[in-house]
Amino acid sequence: MNPLISVKDLSIGFHQRHLVLPAVENISFDVAAGETLGIVGESGSGKSLSARAILGLVPAGGEITSGQITYQPASGDPIEISSLPKNGRDIRSLRGSKIAMVFQEPMASLSPVHTIGNQISTTLRQHTDLSKRAALTRAIELLDQVGMASPAEIAEQYAHQISGGMRQRAMIAMALSCNPRLLICDEPTTALDATTEAQIVDLLAKLQADLNMGMIFISHNIGLVSEIADRVMVMYLGQEVETGPAETVLKTSGHPYTRALLAALPAFTEAGAELATLQGTVPDPTSRPTGCSFHPRCPEFAGEHCKTVRPVLHAIADRHCAKCHLHD
Repeated sequence: MNPLISVKDLSIGFHQRHLVLPAVENISFDVAAGETLGIVGESGSGKSLSARAILGLVPAGGEITSGQITYQPASGDPIEISSLPKNGRDIRSLRGSKIAMVFQEPMASLSPVHTIGNQISTTLRQHTDLSKRAALTRAIELLDQVGMASPAEIAEQYAHQISGGMRQRAMIAMALSCNPRLLICDEPTTALDATTEAQIVDLLAKLQADLNMGMIFISHNIGLVSEIADRVMVMYLGQEVETGPAETVLKTSGHPYTRALLAALPAFTEAGAELATLQGTVPDPTSRPTGCSFHPRCPEFAGEHCKTVRPVLHAIADRHCAKCHLHD
């Protein structure tokens, strides 16, 4: 069975003066119907940019420099998204309809001057032939589907009148309005309290199972990703450094960066012990380290080889790979 979306050797760069700075380098992944891929890494690792490229939403100044993004419709030939004009009719017909996205900050994505119901119904009318009244009725049904109390009342309110968790549910309702086959969730629980975060994750898992959607779930929290994802891809400085089944990556991590992320989680720390911290920050793209990009921060630094030679993905086990010289 062909995957819904297939990303092969994708690289994205940004023009700066006479240079093209790499922001994402040669990443590859597939997502099938009913499957969830978790993408995890620190801020600046290229997670959101990789997902936005699927929708043709690479920011101004950036471009796909190599690789392919292929979408497989329910019927017909595959569509190579990476070759479509950025704001052409073909890519716009996919956005929100076949591939939808829940953005990181709903207050920056929802209109402050239109009601919640109006925004959802506008999306529906853009991609369907529903009348204005029927679209609003469907918007209320969607708000009810994502667990909103008094959905008809919420439909008449503006974004600033509802809580953060309710705004995120409204964003999910809007994303689901046209029954997409692939849902991209970009840090959907940022700035939410732990209880609301758990509710949103449970909601997404339930909706995905009910609708048999493919889903990409992006987060800096590897523990959160492990709760919802079937497979995990760990990114660092625009590269995939480890990929594999979620349970395998958690229990037998193959890359020092993944192990460092896990060590910082309370669940992986003994009671009363100080949480581990990963020293340093993600390097600036203009001054990338030679050799392994992670070697200046690596707690398991293996020697001069790490400073000079770029590692490749090594197969550790079935469908489990890591980009580290420890596996040479």
